Amino acid sequence: MTTRYFPWKLTAGTPFEMVQLTARYLSYASLFLTILFALGSSSVLEEHVTGRKKLALSCSLAVFMALFSLSSLSVYRDTLKHVQDMPKTSANSTQPAPFKRLRDYNYYNQFNYKILFGAFDYMPKSSLTSVQKRNSLLMHQAYLNGKTLTLSPLIKANQISYQVKSEKAADVDLPVIAYKHTTVSVNGQKHAFRRGNRGTVVVGLKRGQSTVTVGYKASPVFYLSIVISILSWLALLIYLVKFKAKYAQ
Repeated sequence: MTTRYFPWKLTAGTPFEMVQLTARYLSYASLFLTILFALGSSSVLEEHVTGRKKLALSCSLAVFMALFSLSSLSVYRDTLKHVQDMPKTSANSTQPAPFKRLRDYNYYNQFNYKILFGAFDYMPKSSLTSVQKRNSLLMHQAYLNGKTLTLSPLIKANQISYQVKSEKAADVDLPVIAYKHTTVSVNGQKHAFRRGNRGTVVVGLKRGQSTVTVGYKASPVFYLSIVISILSWLALLIYLVKFKAKYAQ
């Protein structure tokens, strides 16, 4: 499924076309190959190796796997030695994000760069009908009282905040896509919003300085999935404990 021989064109218009990179399926292949390797190794150890030889072989295999993982990490470590720190750029820059090192002091510098990959993959069609609309989002351009306003975003986990000053009550069209489960607050209070012609958040503001925060609230299905995952792991552990106790008897 990760090669060009799989007829991916037939999946057009289906949920499967959401997978832009077929290489993502390699994670499943790795998982199943790991299971097969574990079953094969266990079978060999049980049938052909006994006593201290089993322990020695198991330890050798574990050491080999650890060394193999560390050797692959050393490649990234050596690469980072020659990478410069990510510099700061203007908030309205459309420069692509460079391959630079991030540290604590320059972590937020990355948010002023244009994303190299996937920048437009999750935008609605209304945001991509023209180059002007697309670039206005990249440059953090808002619209207030019919005028273009360039804002500097304050980005935190699952939320973006803007400081907007208006001389009178008006609607502000923020450069943030309005997705499902999007939330908006003005000066810390929950606020209603609508979608603009760019597919963005449009909020009605009163006269004066306002702090508008656009966030995202995960659906109940997300939290239900976490609970199911935790319960599944617990059930698996209980099963393994009972299986080992039964096998020992």
